[in-house]
Amino acid sequence: MSKFSGSPYSLYATLQVSEKASVDEIKKSYQALAKQFHPDKNGGDDTHFKEIQEAYEILSNTEQKRLYDDYCEREINRIAEEEILRQKKEKRSAIYKTKNSTNIREKLSEWLRKNLTEKFSDVWSKSFDDSLSKDLDKTVDELGQKFANTPFDRIRQKLSKMERLSSIEKASKKSINDLLKEFAKSIPGVDTSFWENKVNALIPAKKSSRKDSNSKDLMEQDSANADKMQAELDAIYQHILQSWREAYEKMVMQWMISEMESAKQAMYAKYQEILNNLRQIKRTLGSIPNLGWDLGLGNLSAHDIQIVLQWGKFFQDNPKIQELCEALGHLNKEASRIEKETIQATRSYDTITIDCNSREEITGVTFGKSIEDALPQELALLGDEDTSLLFDMKYIESRLMCFEKQGYIAHHNEETYEEERDVEKKEKKGPIIVCVDTSGSMAGTPESIAKAITLHMASIAHKQDRDCYLINFSTSITTFDFKPPKGIEDLIKFLESSFHGGTDVMPALNEGIRMMQEGGYDKADLLVISDFIFPTGDSRMLEKIQKQREKDNYFYALSIMDSGYGFSYYQDSKQKMFDEAWIYSPYGKDLRMLYSRLSKIGENR
Repeated sequence: MSKFSGSPYSLYATLQVSEKASVDEIKKSYQALAKQFHPDKNGGDDTHFKEIQEAYEILSNTEQKRLYDDYCEREINRIAEEEILRQKKEKRSAIYKTKNSTNIREKLSEWLRKNLTEKFSDVWSKSFDDSLSKDLDKTVDELGQKFANTPFDRIRQKLSKMERLSSIEKASKKSINDLLKEFAKSIPGVDTSFWENKVNALIPAKKSSRKDSNSKDLMEQDSANADKMQAELDAIYQHILQSWREAYEKMVMQWMISEMESAKQAMYAKYQEILNNLRQIKRTLGSIPNLGWDLGLGNLSAHDIQIVLQWGKFFQDNPKIQELCEALGHLNKEASRIEKETIQATRSYDTITIDCNSREEITGVTFGKSIEDALPQELALLGDEDTSLLFDMKYIESRLMCFEKQGYIAHHNEETYEEERDVEKKEKKGPIIVCVDTSGSMAGTPESIAKAITLHMASIAHKQDRDCYLINFSTSITTFDFKPPKGIEDLIKFLESSFHGGTDVMPALNEGIRMMQEGGYDKADLLVISDFIFPTGDSRMLEKIQKQREKDNYFYALSIMDSGYGFSYYQDSKQKMFDEAWIYSPYGKDLRMLYSRLSKIGENR
């Protein structure tokens, strides 16, 4: 190991001279710098002074300077080789990306889409295509990085070095044996006995036991045999290199195929798990009308799936809940209006004008003196001497009966004009606000039903492209604005939370009204799901609700309890805070409407 360190020619830089400086130039520069940075001098630098001394000790000694210059030259060559290798790696990476990435991506995409769509055709959707395309791009980039920097780079470098040496050095028994050792070391399980036997047969061991076996063997042969033997040794050496190159490329290709297969199986496993979860959920919730979830990209845990399946079981076991959800799904039907719209219309028509330069069609008979247009009976007068005089007189007087001919030109015309039409404009459905009671009195089956219905209402909003705002209330509230990119896993986390305390619907109603006024939730449908075991609303709340009704906001209620006692406050006092109210008995599994201020759901919406 060299005793020198640092960047090449740094000692020359310390003494501020070039690497070609003479001994006198080095000495002169050293004396000036030593005087400038001597620690006893004002402004001196002890550390830099020591560096100057160390540099001079080496460069002032002829042998040390020679060794140092050799070290610098080797370092420069080493750095140059590393830079060449780095550039080659970048080039291989670029070649891979341009030539192979597209082909690999197409093969992975074809296999994954074929196997996933065949197995999961019932739950596959466009969102999976989009997600798969993004994952494929990422996977191909990662494979590209791996393939550009394989774990076999050392073997490739060794092989390349051996190939370069073979072009400048003659083969010998020793060089072939060394080559076979490197071959066996780099390619596990390779059998080199074939080449060993060939070399031993060509040069027996007893003739090659001395130090320079190649030159001594050749000296023992006549000139013709020596040339022939050398040619055979070179051929064996080249054949080993070729076999090594083929084995190396095969090993790299097998590794690449293994990496691609691992990436393919990993992607397949990922999407298979997601699609299996989705299929399981849809099988359970499949009976729900208007289920609009695209659950494909949700990262649902096993616990999340069980929660969804638990809620879905309520729908399967309770046809009345399905009936209720069907009714709730018709809230705020899409409205339309007729508007006048002015459009630019075009009409076409044809016209015909006379062409004074054309005589194409016979339009009648007239008097004239055109012989070519004369009627046949006029020309017949020329057949007799007596009547020919009559023809001459008619001709002179322009009294010959002639065909009248005329030409016409057809013109195609277009004109643009404005026209008013009645156009039907669809108005986007308003948002949905759901207030879920998770107080202590709702614990158990009522709360599970309420959350299952909330899940369905969020599904309706998702399918109909409506904003959805969820409010979880007891004596206080938590809220969840269900807008993209939030998915079902976020919704499940919200629905899993509960208060299990007292009950006060007023904070929830105030929050819903605030969203109608400030949060962009105008023309909304607000649904309260509760057992309604809490005090009646005050007059100020009724005034707020009435003001929102005037702005096309509607309020609905679903009471989940056996007796409907809590809701009787509103019915008996006619303080109908809600436009429509239902009651559902979780034990009797009975659904009925308590009252409706509307003649039918969605009237005038």
